[in-house]
Amino acid sequence: MTPGKAVKKEPVIIVAEDDKAIVDVMTIILQEEGYRIIPVQQYDVLRKSILREAVQLVLLDLWLGGENGSEICRALKEDPQTKDI
Repeated sequence: MTPGKAVKKEPVIIVAEDDKAIVDVMTIILQEEGYRIIPVQQYDVLRKSILREAVQLVLLDLWLGGENGSEICRALKEDPQTKDI
């Protein structure tokens, strides 16, 4: 690494999907484009990951582990900590 040169972090995308095959395909495609992928399969893990990481985007399944994706999206948009994602 060159002294004084900032290290550019990869943009972070959470893939919230409970089908492993879909996660695998999306991960391959998005990593090739320079994104760091965090796969999650449950809402509670999604919340923790969002609060722990600098997430730019969440790709959200309509049914995530039995939870309604529309309701999860609504809750994320209503929360001041996650509303801008």
